[in-house]
Amino acid sequence: MEFNGVFHQAYDNYCYPINEDELIINIKTGYDVKEVNIILGDPFAAGILGGGENWTGDKQPVICKKKLKNQIWWTTTVKTPYKRLKYYFELITEDERWFLFLRTALSVQSRWRLRAEAVNALFSRG
Repeated sequence: MEFNGVFHQAYDNYCYPINEDELIINIKTGYDVKEVNIILGDPFAAGILGGGENWTGDKQPVICKKKLKNQIWWTTTVKTPYKRLKYYFELITEDERWFLFLRTALSVQSRWRLRAEAVNALFSRG
């Protein structure tokens, strides 16, 4: 996968509200990405600060896309009933599946990319 073409940030024109209950979420990828899914949900759905939570979000396909000169612009509208949202992306090429996690703290942004095997191992620990 060509990671130089992948870009998302949780603000500005990549993530913004369109009304009281809905957000537009956008991500740019290279042309090697054939499918994008967003895994999302309430960050407190699994509990609050107990330490034993196991958060699993709902998987939704991102089907709206626009081809730019060097990238594909993927966009989706999601509902946020509790005005809070936790999400990450699943990026699928012809022969790979990657997950893109973003964490924003003040002005520092961390991007984590994990292969599907690593994510399955991470979440299957008992």
